[in-house]
Amino acid sequence: MIIILTVAVVVGVIVGVSKSQQSILDTTTIDNQTSLSTTTLVSSISIGNQSGPPCSSYTTIDDPSRNAAQSSLFGSCDNGSPFNASNGGSWIRFIGTGGTIISLAAPAQGHCGAYVGGWFNGTLPTTVGTVVNGTVCFVIMHIYSLTQQ
Repeated sequence: MIIILTVAVVVGVIVGVSKSQQSILDTTTIDNQTSLSTTTLVSSISIGNQSGPPCSSYTTIDDPSRNAAQSSLFGSCDNGSPFNASNGGSWIRFIGTGGTIISLAAPAQGHCGAYVGGWFNGTLPTTVGTVVNGTVCFVIMHIYSLTQQ
């Protein structure tokens, strides 16, 4: 008898708290060979005050100034909704002219329309519907003016 164990775990891109999990155990026997497969599905992840499936429970932003390719002299402080850190964070999906994918490298100074630009430090999924675990990093940019006397 041969036993094959496959485990698939779905986790959020942003660290969250799993609200419910469901494990599915499936055993199949073909030609006297038994295959055992276990899949763990996370149906709800809580981020700050938002909870629910991350692919359908999010805030959308369609703002061209938030695109990593967009540059400006001044950025936004992002201290209001939906970025307010006092609520513990939220799922955010950039769409349209705001871009459709998170940057995979640190944005250049003055890009993304924010004082603190962010990027995903990990590997993006290649299959639609796949969730990956990774880290979103941020860089704080300061402009200093030096005067020589």
